[in-house]
Amino acid sequence: MNDFIDEQKVAEDSLIKQVTIWGTIIVVLLVAVVSSLVEPMTKDVYISNTTGNCVKVINYAGETPKVEICGDLPRRYNVVRVK
Repeated sequence: MNDFIDEQKVAEDSLIKQVTIWGTIIVVLLVAVVSSLVEPMTKDVYISNTTGNCVKVINYAGETPKVEICGDLPRRYNVVRVK
């Protein structure tokens, strides 16, 4: 009888570990999806290959793209390398 109880306990522990692992994976994926929806990358930052400095920023957030100066760079952006 004790062997059966031990096997049942091992099976329950294994199930709990699997549920915990899959639950963690699902939460991480949901956080990644939500964060990409909340703050999409709507700006392209043009960076010079020769100097490594910002050349211009294009903001696609509005109806038409707007060219901006390279002040404070946004937290998330696409990098475009230029000559």
